[in-house]
Amino acid sequence: MHRRRAITLAGTTLLASLAGCSVPTFDESSGVTLERVTVRNYLDESVPVSLLLVADETVVRWTTLTVPGPPNPFAALEDLPDSRRPYVLYAQVPETDRDRPVRADLVEDAGEQSCLTVTLEVRASERDESTVPTVVYGTIGRCRDAQ
Repeated sequence: MHRRRAITLAGTTLLASLAGCSVPTFDESSGVTLERVTVRNYLDESVPVSLLLVADETVVRWTTLTVPGPPNPFAALEDLPDSRRPYVLYAQVPETDRDRPVRADLVEDAGEQSCLTVTLEVRASERDESTVPTVVYGTIGRCRDAQ
């Protein structure tokens, strides 16, 4: 990962914690297990997407995926931890979403589910009279084996 991207994502995490949006103190009942994070690209060309998974203000997973365009416009975040924790997921297209990453508090969004799958989407956004790729929060669902 490039140094500038790393600084941008770290700064975003720091700003969120200073704004009172930090992850609450962990206890087993407030955590979730994350089975899968998938990114779907609705554009015609491949797009880089940076993902930052945080739990208890600690970076758990941090990577940039290249999400291909058609005919198979999907990429998945690999090597997810199998522990139940209070995860927060940040996502952005490094060159265009730098100042406004998607933030998903997975415990808050899970409701009564304890095991989740998350889908993010890359879409076109109008900005400065041009179309640029941006990440949006798609869906959150139950794990395959969850009742």
